[in-house]
Amino acid sequence: NAFLGITCRLDEGWTVFNKEQLAQLAGMTSDLLDNDAIEDAMEKGTVVTAFYAQGQGGQVNMNITLERLSLINGILMDEESYVKLSKEQLPAALANAGFENVTAEIVKLQFAGEERHGIEVRATIQGVELYETLVCIKNGNYMAGVVVCSVGTDITDSLLALFQKLPKVDAEKVV
Repeated sequence: NAFLGITCRLDEGWTVFNKEQLAQLAGMTSDLLDNDAIEDAMEKGTVVTAFYAQGQGGQVNMNITLERLSLINGILMDEESYVKLSKEQLPAALANAGFENVTAEIVKLQFAGEERHGIEVRATIQGVELYETLVCIKNGNYMAGVVVCSVGTDITDSLLALFQKLPKVDAEKVV
């Protein structure tokens, strides 16, 4: 993703969703979370799922969402404040979706060669452990949420390691 300056290298064990699958996923996500604010934002196009991939028979997945911030929030909100706000909302949203024992912790982590703000989420659903890490990247008036998730075993660090920083292109060398 040139806009975010990152890339993700996945082997043949991963399924990357196409545009039609992403649209279907967006509808399922808004229905599943039962959160009017999220559903409204998706319908208006302010939150868009730009990437979704799953592997290991659905036991791991990753996605990137982009949110267009309001003019004021685009100016005032940085990655750290976005993470703080998200941490307050995540437990209730996940509980509404049927998750139990939800914990969310703000962390600083290395992601694609840079220190970023994020949230580590732990929860259970139907007795199965869920491990999720959200990393925020701000570019202009857009906030991206890169989310990696594993079920049963926490391999979120290795999933985050699949992302790398895109090399900068020297415009003078481009023909």
